[in-house]
Amino acid sequence: MEIKGSDKGNIAKPTALGVKHTKSDGKVVTFIDKLYQVEEKLWRDKLDTLMEKIQFQGKRLAKTRNLKELKKYKSLVKSFMNEAINSSLKLKQNTSWNQWGKHRMLTIVEKVDENIEELAQLMMEGEEKTLAILDKLDEIKGLLVDLYT
Repeated sequence: MEIKGSDKGNIAKPTALGVKHTKSDGKVVTFIDKLYQVEEKLWRDKLDTLMEKIQFQGKRLAKTRNLKELKKYKSLVKSFMNEAINSSLKLKQNTSWNQWGKHRMLTIVEKVDENIEELAQLMMEGEEKTLAILDKLDEIKGLLVDLYT
């Protein structure tokens, strides 16, 4: 059976992974490079969504100051950190080191953990620590932003 109006010359032929193609601007792009770009965009979008949820939950936690909201907040932060660390290790082969030779991402994760512990402690101490709680929420948010930038 012949399909009329079909031009066999317009059908793209499958190519091997990693085969280089030149764009009109002269840059060479491989399929793998394009795939990594798409994966990184999806990863960033997911982290942005998680960050929005963390910010919302942080505001809610600051208002209610109860353990149920703290657990939700900790769970969201844990999800964010798992996603940021696991995905970034897959997508980025390069690592950053501080001046003492320690891995930077590990340092940030440790700081986030310490700040969550301090936040839990502040929650237990009561009402007079509202400003300190808000400060700690902002500090955690800043560390999470550092983690995926």
